[in-house]
Formats: sequence, C-alpha cells, structure tokens
Amino acid sequence: MALPTLEPYWMKHYKNKTEQFHVQRTQHESDFRNKWEENSRYFQRSNVEATKKRAWQSDQCFRESMGALDALYSKNTKKENLSERRKKLSELLLNEQKQLEVELRQHRSARGGQVQDMKTRAEDLKSAREERRQKLADEKLYEHWRQNAPELRQ
Repeated sequence: MALPTLEPYWMKHYKNKTEQFHVQRTQHESDFRNKWEENSRYFQRSNVEATKKRAWQSDQCFRESMGALDALYSKNTKKENLSERRKKLSELLLNEQKQLEVELRQHRSARGGQVQDMKTRAEDLKSAREERRQKLADEKLYEHWRQNAPELRQ
C-alpha cells in the first residue's frame, strides 16, 4: 500500500502540458542517450572481438604459435638428449673407474712381487757382503796369528 503523501508513478499530475512535454522530452533524450551509449559499447566490444579474432586467425599468429611449439619441442628434445648423454657419460665414467681399480690392483700385486724380489736380493747382497767381510776378517786373523804365534817363529 502506498503512503498517502506520495503519489504513484502512474498518477502524476502535471501543472500544465508544457511541463509534461518537457519531462517527457528529457526522459526521451535520456533514454536515447542510454541506448546510444549501449549501442556504442556493443560496437566497440564487437570491434575489439573482431580485431582479436582476426589477429588469432592470422598467418602471423599461426607462425608464432608454431614457432613457440617448435621451440618447446626442441627444448624438450635437447633436455632428453642431455639426460641421455649424461647417463652414457656416467656409465663410461663408472666403467673407467672400475678398469682403473683393476689396473691398480694388478700393479700393486706386481709391485708387491717386485718389492719381495728386491728384499730377497738385498738380503742376498747383505749376506754375500757379510760373508766376504767374515772371510777377510778370518784371513787377517790368521795372518795376525801366524805373525804373532811363538811356535811358528822357531
């Protein structure tokens, strides 16, 4: 229910016809301006959409998209190749390290034999030198005994 002090929209009473005409005219102009702005926005939006659609459907956009796709594909391929190469290199490195360890073991065992041979040779040389020294000492002792022996002097 409407308040008694306010008149409803449909019961407006104008003082005269000019005022009514003036109000209707301003309302009509306002409606016209609103429609015009709405249509203008519609055409601007349509223009932007058409421009974007033309740009997206153009050959240049297609080439750029394919170029980006090719770049992505080549990047992935390079990454895969790099990982395979790293894997092969790590396998080669492991094999080389194993071969080096085997070679070092063989060399150590060969050196161990050489060291043992050198020790026995050093002992042989030492014993030979000791024998010569002992023989020389015995000869000198014998000579000394012969010179100083009273039984042999007579």
